[in-house]
Amino acid sequence: AEAKISLENKDVLVDKGKIELSLLNEGNKHELLRNYKIVMKGKSGDKTIPFKEIKSIYGENLLAKSKRRFLVSVPKMFLSEKDLKLELKEL
Repeated sequence: AEAKISLENKDVLVDKGKIELSLLNEGNKHELLRNYKIVMKGKSGDKTIPFKEIKSIYGENLLAKSKRRFLVSVPKMFLSEKDLKLELKEL
């Protein structure tokens, strides 16, 4: 049994300084969301943020065969952007 965590939405809109992150677990085992980082890419550049720095996600449980959405504040460098590209990576 293993968890298979992926990002459902790779293109997101920035709304009032936040983005919605949709995480999917297609595996057959739950996973505590700790050992990942998100890469945000916009016109202002790229920024990598480990889940440890995202309070709304870090340590949350993602059940097997399920999906969860999280609202995440964007770094200041992206506040003026309309949309961002996202990438999920393991630490």
